[in-house]
Amino acid sequence: MKNIKFKTIIIYSILSLLILSIFPGIAKAETADLQIIMKPEVIKQGETFEIQVTFSSKSEGISSLDASLSYDADLMEYTSGGSNTVQLNNGKGLIIDNGSSSTKSMSYSFQFLAKKEGKAKFSVEQSELFGHDTGKPLGNPKSSISLTIHSSPVQEEQDETNDPNEGLPNTEEDPIEVEQDGQLIYILRDYPESELPKDFEPYSHTFKGEEILGAKNPNTEMILLYGTDQSFNHSFYIYEQNENLFPYVTLNISGTQEYTFLPMDINPEGYQPEEIVINGNTVIVSKPEDFKGIYLVKALNSDNETGYYFYDESQGTIQRVEIHNNVVETQDEQSSFHWSIILLAGIALILLVLVIIFSSSYIRRRNKS
Repeated sequence: MKNIKFKTIIIYSILSLLILSIFPGIAKAETADLQIIMKPEVIKQGETFEIQVTFSSKSEGISSLDASLSYDADLMEYTSGGSNTVQLNNGKGLIIDNGSSSTKSMSYSFQFLAKKEGKAKFSVEQSELFGHDTGKPLGNPKSSISLTIHSSPVQEEQDETNDPNEGLPNTEEDPIEVEQDGQLIYILRDYPESELPKDFEPYSHTFKGEEILGAKNPNTEMILLYGTDQSFNHSFYIYEQNENLFPYVTLNISGTQEYTFLPMDINPEGYQPEEIVINGNTVIVSKPEDFKGIYLVKALNSDNETGYYFYDESQGTIQRVEIHNNVVETQDEQSSFHWSIILLAGIALILLVLVIIFSSSYIRRRNKS
């Protein structure tokens, strides 16, 4: 009798583990990101500056957002920004906002006056985001940014300012302006060490004739430069040999494979170039004429293999495809975890049947006895 009960417990335990592995959504997964950026990077007393807060979802659209903010009111004074969904006063603040099925990111810009010199801090102390399609929590990201307010420089005498270079940009500090696909990108000469992506190392690079700090992956030789767009969104950009820049955007599949999106270099039949937003960045992909929510992309996987994939925007997964003679032909490699789900589901179903048979047999034996 004890042996039968022990076997039953073992089978049920295995079945529970398999079910949890098949449906990872049962466990709480953090699929929300938070980014806080500041402009300008150098702040002086009496000047105004901007802080931008961006919440983004890696999966579905954002249905609702609640967040609490804080800042050092002794050093910085809130002047404008936000909207009717934001309240800021006396060092505290709230964001209460709603999104939609297509809302993958929500940004808020706040303008402050630097009241006096010192070290200040702006924080998102807590937040809660919910998905539009499932209604489930997307995560509770929180972060902060530290800033230093410098004293105003003493105005020099008029006869000491006759510098022939007065009014010209300081090339050692000012960003390098680049026009890419009709949009302006400002490449910075340095970046915070905490922003360095995984598997990349700091790398001194010459860009537009000037030495800047970039990042390089020694395995793939990929070079990244750090910059900001016209909306002050800071991110890395893939540097191509012709000095073109492409947003550095990655996609993590089930925690095992990471894919880096690359510029499309083909134009297959029945597809047209399209711009979409992935993880808060604009990526150029190929859209089929019979569009059903799936795009064609080029990507580099974790094994440093480059290929073409179908990207499912709603599911956040990609699937390997083959292209011959400029025609998308086969789908011979699964890059997501669909096949593993089917296999595990089959194993779980077999175990469930065995449990039912075993339990029925046990009940019949006990009734006979």
